[in-house]
Amino acid sequence: MLILSVLVSAALMWGAISDLKSGIIPYGSGFGMLALGLLFLIKDALWLEALFFIVAIWGSRGGMWRLLILLIAVVLLAEEFATLPFVAGMLYVLAIFWLGWFGGGDAQLAFGLIAVGRDWWILGYLFGGTIILGILLTVIRRGGIAEGAKRLLWVLKHIGDPPDEEAIRMPWGVLAALGGMVYIWLWPGLMAGGG
Repeated sequence: MLILSVLVSAALMWGAISDLKSGIIPYGSGFGMLALGLLFLIKDALWLEALFFIVAIWGSRGGMWRLLILLIAVVLLAEEFATLPFVAGMLYVLAIFWLGWFGGGDAQLAFGLIAVGRDWWILGYLFGGTIILGILLTVIRRGGIAEGAKRLLWVLKHIGDPPDEEAIRMPWGVLAALGGMVYIWLWPGLMAGGG
């Protein structure tokens, strides 16, 4: 387990550093996280989750794959409802990738981390952090809470419209690395100490 955690950390750090420098997640980091996520599922003998993971990645380009992805998601939830955070996280990443809000590298890091964590906490770190950071950056960029709130309402009203030229670009790989590091290294100790 320690070796896998170190490898996940290395892939996340590589992705974060590259994302800061160039705005691009390297193939090695993204595909590394996908492979590590699959290894975590296999290590825990979660075969149906591993199948869903593979089909979701393979079918991320859309088309008829969407139906198979949804079918496996329904079967997975019917088999074991406790997989809801994993399934919801994977479907959410697919949706925002299809909407163009996530690039391929961002989606790879998110898929890998969701497979590593498979609980609501990892989703909270990744997507709660994204929402909080997005709001803060909007308020700062717009020069105040009132102007930031107007911009956020405009964005919510125009979800799915053509690309937004004023969209805030953030190096999501950095946020993924921070969330992943907290989840892997700090959260288990906090949970053990608090419970």
